[in-house]
Amino acid sequence: MKTPKFKIGDWVRTNWITLVDYDSKTGERKIFKSGLSETAIGQICGATRKMLGQYREGVDHLPGYSPNYVEEDYYPPHLEVKGSVVLWEIRRGYLNIPILALERDITRLPPMTKTPTLPWIKQVRIPWSEKQKEEQSRTMQVAPRGKKGRWL
Repeated sequence: MKTPKFKIGDWVRTNWITLVDYDSKTGERKIFKSGLSETAIGQICGATRKMLGQYREGVDHLPGYSPNYVEEDYYPPHLEVKGSVVLWEIRRGYLNIPILALERDITRLPPMTKTPTLPWIKQVRIPWSEKQKEEQSRTMQVAPRGKKGRWL
C-alpha cells in the first residue's frame, strides 16, 4: 500500500471541489469537478474512497420466466465497479462540511512558524457597499414599529 501524500492536520489549499455521482443519462458513476469562487484553505481531516462504475437496475424476474416471485428470478440493483478514486477531506472550520478534492488538485502550504488554529466555523461574509447600507437604513426608518419602538 502506498504511503499517503498528506497527513491529518496538514494545512492545504485547493480551488476545486470533487463529487462522485451518477450521470443521469448513462447511469454511470463518475467524477464531477467544479471550481470554487475563492481558494479554500483548510486542514486535511481524512480521506475517503469512492467507487466508480456502471449502475444496473434490478429485475424481479428474468425474461421468459413466470412473473410470480421466485427467489432465483430476483436480481437486486447494483453497481458494477470498474475502479475507485481516493478523495481527500479538507475542513475549513470544525463545524463545516469537509470539501472533497483529488490529490492532484491540492497544494500543501509551507510550514508556518506559528501554527494557525482551525476556526469553529468558517463563515463567508459578503461586505455591503455604502449604497446598500444607506438603502437598508432608509428602508428600516420607515418600517412600522410597535409601542416600545420594536419593528413589527
